[in-house]
Amino acid sequence: MRSDSTTNAPDARVILRHLAFSPGLRLQELQARWPELVPRLDDAVSDVLDRQKESLKSFSHQAFNLNEQLRTSISQLPNLVKLELKFIDVTTRADSDFNNFCNAVASSCPGLETSRFSIPSGPRSFTFHAFRPLMRIGGLRKFFLESGDLALKEKDFQEMGESWQSLERLSLPDSRIPLHWFAGIAKYFSCMLEEINVDIQVPEDLDPDCAVPKAFKALKRISYVEAVSPKALEAVISLLRRLVSPNTVVECAEWMEQPLKEVTGNSVHWKGERRRSKRLFSPDSPGS
Repeated sequence: MRSDSTTNAPDARVILRHLAFSPGLRLQELQARWPELVPRLDDAVSDVLDRQKESLKSFSHQAFNLNEQLRTSISQLPNLVKLELKFIDVTTRADSDFNNFCNAVASSCPGLETSRFSIPSGPRSFTFHAFRPLMRIGGLRKFFLESGDLALKEKDFQEMGESWQSLERLSLPDSRIPLHWFAGIAKYFSCMLEEINVDIQVPEDLDPDCAVPKAFKALKRISYVEAVSPKALEAVISLLRRLVSPNTVVECAEWMEQPLKEVTGNSVHWKGERRRSKRLFSPDSPGS
């Protein structure tokens, strides 16, 4: 049974009580969408998680408070394969808080395949230390993280690639990485990686002949190549030709769309605003 409730607080509590206490009920998926009601419903959600933990395979909460009760409940879902959490009340944004949370998830949910976290912006950046325990989940196929600002190093991508050999989609839209090290991280990932979403920065002095140890041969989509000057565009095109296949969809700044498409043969999207994109070509369209 799947549950997806968007009702008011009294009705939601009745529904959750039914889901938690009905004898013989086996709930496989729980989607909770009550942004304004969470403070009054966390206990009820915890009841469902506690009493359905053997059957739940997917849990999505769009307004999650990182309190000990709910965190403990989530960390005790042995059959969970999909976890999506949008945090709304994070006061410290401490790496250690999320590190402890992820450690509990990694220990209790070894079969997790999809993990999506959305964390509000704070006064300082997260580092990869906060999510390192998830490297122990070797079968993870999809990892999405929005955190307002994420400080990553090349060795963090190396650890992700080497730990997650089944990874198909990696989305870290708030990480800002230079194109020349993006060109070097393909060697860490398996051929199963099909989509990667990072904020790729292009330095003015980009060397078009910089080393590309391994191409992203299976990659179907790259987001997002930031706007570059005309001077740097030729270097970007040269590098992309060696880095991805002609079938890869590339997201870029609007004015770069036509030059990239004409020269690389790739399908191209452009982003007029951050976090929004408009599809101009599809891989199957005549103009692609």
